[in-house]
Amino acid sequence: MKSVTSIILFCVISARVFSAEFSGVVMDKHTMEPIPYASINLVDLNFVIECDSVGTFHMNANVPSSFSIIASAIGYESVQLELKEGNPIGLEILLEKSHLEFEEIIVSGFRNSLGTKTIANIESRSLKDLKLLPSGTLGDLIANIPGVYQSTTGVGISKPVIRGLGSNRVVTYLNGLRIENQQWGADHGLGLTDLGVGRVEIIKGPASLLYGSDALGGVIYFVDEPYAKVNTVEAELGSRLESVSMGIKSYAGVKLSTSNFRFNLYANQFNHADYQLPSGLYGAQSRFKGNNVKLNMGFNRGNWVSNIRYNFLQNRLGIPGHTHEEEIDPDEFQITTQSRDNSLPAQVNQNHYLLWENKIYFDKGKLEVLLGHTRNLLTEFEEKVTIPGLELDLNSTTYNIRFSSSKDKRWNWTLGAQGMMQTNRNSDRAEEILIPDANILDNGVFGLLGGRLGNWKVETGLRWDSRNIIAYETNASDFSKMYQSINYSVGVAKFSDKFTFKANLSTGFRAPHTSELLSDGIHHGTLRYELGNPDLLSEKANQLDVYVEHKTEHLNIVVNPFVNYIRDYITPRLMDTTIQGLPGYEYSQIDRVLLGGADFGFHYHPHFAHFIHFESSFSFVLGQSMDGEALGLIPQPRSNSSLKIELGLGKKFQLENIVVQHQYVLSQNRVEPGETPSPDYQLMNVAANFKFGSLMGISAGVRNVFNEEYIDHLSRLKNIGMYHPGRNFFVQLAFNFNKQLNNKK
Repeated sequence: MKSVTSIILFCVISARVFSAEFSGVVMDKHTMEPIPYASINLVDLNFVIECDSVGTFHMNANVPSSFSIIASAIGYESVQLELKEGNPIGLEILLEKSHLEFEEIIVSGFRNSLGTKTIANIESRSLKDLKLLPSGTLGDLIANIPGVYQSTTGVGISKPVIRGLGSNRVVTYLNGLRIENQQWGADHGLGLTDLGVGRVEIIKGPASLLYGSDALGGVIYFVDEPYAKVNTVEAELGSRLESVSMGIKSYAGVKLSTSNFRFNLYANQFNHADYQLPSGLYGAQSRFKGNNVKLNMGFNRGNWVSNIRYNFLQNRLGIPGHTHEEEIDPDEFQITTQSRDNSLPAQVNQNHYLLWENKIYFDKGKLEVLLGHTRNLLTEFEEKVTIPGLELDLNSTTYNIRFSSSKDKRWNWTLGAQGMMQTNRNSDRAEEILIPDANILDNGVFGLLGGRLGNWKVETGLRWDSRNIIAYETNASDFSKMYQSINYSVGVAKFSDKFTFKANLSTGFRAPHTSELLSDGIHHGTLRYELGNPDLLSEKANQLDVYVEHKTEHLNIVVNPFVNYIRDYITPRLMDTTIQGLPGYEYSQIDRVLLGGADFGFHYHPHFAHFIHFESSFSFVLGQSMDGEALGLIPQPRSNSSLKIELGLGKKFQLENIVVQHQYVLSQNRVEPGETPSPDYQLMNVAANFKFGSLMGISAGVRNVFNEEYIDHLSRLKNIGMYHPGRNFFVQLAFNFNKQLNNKK
C-alpha cells in the first residue's frame, strides 16, 4: 500500500499543473440561441456546472489539460466533448433538439462516454427514472431492466440474475470497488441499498477482460450520485411507507461542493414487518431492518483528481422458509399476525466498503489507481440467540491500476493490472462449518486497443488471470490449487443518426468457489445437504452479442440477441439419497451448455402528444446442455410495458406525472429433473409523482393493483408455496434544499 501511495504522489509532483479557468456557452445548434440552465457534467471530476439564464458557464478551478465533459439540457440530445490541450475558455457547445433522450454517461470499466456510443453493449439507467415507480429494494428496481432478473428469499433478500446466470457468475461493483459478501449463498443478498446511488450500468454476458474471474454472466456496476453543483450546498430528507409490510424507510443526505473540494454524506434506516400475502395471511420470518451510512469526499489539484468513499451497511434479515424438519408443511410458514420483533431464524450482516480513487493526467494519457477494501461479517442464528449456527468473516483487499493513452485521435490503448487478496474465516463460536477457512489471491494483466477503421469503430483486448485458492480443512488435508485463464474480447460498431449496430465476441471464466469444491454440510438457505467436488475445473464462456437500434425523433426500437456457450458448467446434482433427513446434492460439471435469447424494446413518444411516453420490452432466455437437457433456474420470459404521462398540472402544487406499468411473465415449463415448472402471472403497478415548488416531492401509488397470487420461478420460497407480496400501497415524501455558497463566477 505504501509503495502504491508513493507512486501516486510521484506522478502528481512530476506531471504538469494546468489551467485554473473553464468557461463557455451552450446554444441551440440551429437557432444559435443560448439554452438557459443547461448542465455541464465534468465526468472525471464527478460534478456538474449549471449554466445561467443566458446559457453561459464559468468556473475558476484547477482542471486537467484534457478531460471529458457532457453537455445536456431538457429537450436536447446530450453531447460529449473531449477537451485536449490549451485553456478551455470561451467554449461554444451546440445542442440539437430531441423529443427522446437516450444518452447516458457510462463510467463502467473506466469508460467515460455516452452509452450508445460505446462499442461494448452497456445498458445504463438512472435510478431517478427507475424510481418513478418506487420499490422497496434495489433488487426490485434493477429487475425492471431487460435481461435482468432477481432470485429472492422473501422481500428482504434479493440476488441479481443476468440472462439466466447469478450468484458467483455475476460480479457487483460500487464506483469501481468489487463487492464481496458471500454471494455464493442462495440466501445472501445483494449487500447494497439505493442510498446515494445515482445510476446502474449492466454488462450482460462475459466481462472477464475488464473484471477478471467470476464475471462470467455479467457485471452490475452502481455509480453514486454526483457531487453538488459547484459552490453549492444541497440537502435532502425523506421517508417512505409501505402497507404490505408496514415498512418505513427514512433517509437524509447533504452535499457540499466548491471548485476544488466536495463531499456527500448520506444516512438511512429501514424497518419492515412480515409482509402480507394476497390471502391476507403473512409470510413468517420475512421481516427485516437495517441502517446505512455513506460518505464520499473528493478533491482535485491540477492534474490530480481523488475520491475517498466509505459505505457502512448493517441489517438483520428474517429467513422465511428456514426449517430443520424432514417433512415440510407449507402452512406453518403462513401466519395470522404480523410482527417486526427480533426472532429466529435470522441473518445479521455487517458490511464495510472503502475505496480510494485516483486519476492523474499527463500530456499523453491518464493513470487511474483504485485501492479498496471490503469486510463482510455474516452471522446466522438458527435456534439459539447467543450461539450462531454459522458465522463467517470475509475480508477482501483489491487493486486496479490502468493507464489509458489519449494523444492519438484515431487510436487509443489501455494497459492495466487488477487483483484481489481475500481471507474467509469461520468463527470458533459457530455451531456449524459449511465451507472451510480459505485464502484467495487473484492477479490479472490486460490490454485494450480501440480506434477506427473507415466508418467502423473497433475494439479488442487480451487478458491473463490467475486465482490461487488455499483452504484449510478441519478433517482432511489442506486444499491448494491455482486456476489460470486467458480471455479476449473483439467488438465492432457503426453509428449513424438513425441506426446503431454493435457486435461483440467476448470470453469469460470462473474458478470454482470453495462452497462448490469443499462443502460438506446442511445448507439451510437451500434446504439441502451439499457435498463439494475438489476436482472441479474452471467454467469457460464464449458469448456473441449483437445490438441493433433504430432511432427517429419519436420512436426508438432495439433488438439485442445473444448466444452464450459455456464449457465445464458447474451445477449441484440431486443424489438418490437423503443425508441427515434432507435431499443430498453433489456439485458436478456439464461438459457444454448453451444459453441463448434476446432482449427487445421500443420507446414511442408521439408527435401529437409530447407528454406521453410509452415503453415496452420483452426478454427471454433458453438454457440447455448440448445433449438437450434443460438447465435449472432459467428465468421466465417477461414482457414489461409502461406508460408515462407528463402532466405538469398546477402551479405551486404540481402533478408532475403518472406512471402505469404492466408486467406479463410467461410460464416456465423447461425445467431440469427435480425442478417444478412455474405458471404465468400478470402484475399491474401505478404511481403518481407530485411537486410542491422546488422544495417538496410526493410519490404515491399501488404495486400489484389486482392482488395477484404468484410465485416467480426464481423464488427460493417456491418449494414451500409462499406467494410474493399482495397489494401494496405506498407513499413517499421528500424535501430538497439548496443554497449557493457565494455568487462568484
